[in-house]
Amino acid sequence: MLKKMNLSFIPCFYIIVTILIQFKSIHAEDADIPWQMFRRDLQHTGQSPFIGPKNSEVKWAFKIDTRITSSPAVGRDGVIYFGSVDGRLYALNPDGAEKWVLQVGDEITASPAIGGDGTIYVGSRDKKMYAVSPEGKVVWTYKTEGIILSSAAVTEDSVYFGADDNNLYVLSLDGTLKWRYTAPSNLKASPSLWDDGSVCIFAEKGTLHAISADGVQKWVKKVGSGVYSSFSSPSIGKDGVVYVGADNGRMVAINPDGNIRWYVNTGKAVH
Repeated sequence: MLKKMNLSFIPCFYIIVTILIQFKSIHAEDADIPWQMFRRDLQHTGQSPFIGPKNSEVKWAFKIDTRITSSPAVGRDGVIYFGSVDGRLYALNPDGAEKWVLQVGDEITASPAIGGDGTIYVGSRDKKMYAVSPEGKVVWTYKTEGIILSSAAVTEDSVYFGADDNNLYVLSLDGTLKWRYTAPSNLKASPSLWDDGSVCIFAEKGTLHAISADGVQKWVKKVGSGVYSSFSSPSIGKDGVVYVGADNGRMVAINPDGNIRWYVNTGKAVH
């Protein structure tokens, strides 16, 4: 059964890490960052290559005084990064001890992403994308015209994210703009990438956009009603099929060419 999920506005006063840093990788030779970004990979599958725990024992908990709406990223060294509505980016050691805290100009709702060199990329409601060193120092910022709720996707040479100014931004790792794509409504969702570098992002008013690796529109498909806001981030399968939920209660599968493959009515908005 398909169920509505809303990961953006879950009130949470504790971040509890029970198992992630204790996982054993099925692919022991894999040197990738354990949980690099929102839903782990560039396709945003949310699939894990790790073996889960044998029991539900809580290892530790870290308390802050306000909500956490940002899901964590985990670096190669096991350090855990997450943001909060107190406008802070937190870094915790694998044992749950605070490593450092960085204060930015407004709430951090988006989830951080980690680059290959350990740099952390995260957007804020202060309209800035931040690049932060593993030591907690700001390396650079990039100012947009809208708040950033979109969780960044990062490759070996680029950072991708949307903003509430209708733009998808693609930056070099030094913070310079490569290109941007303007959609008809705000981009609160996180962008996903196909294997050829093309980008897929869902706009707030229900249109799904496919953009080439150099920023040219490939196709647009309306899958939401546009009456209410859509926040769902697309997930891409191994065959290139895109899966996304919409405000009209539909869970939709779209072929790589932009044609709808199938949809299911869930009865409630899918965020």
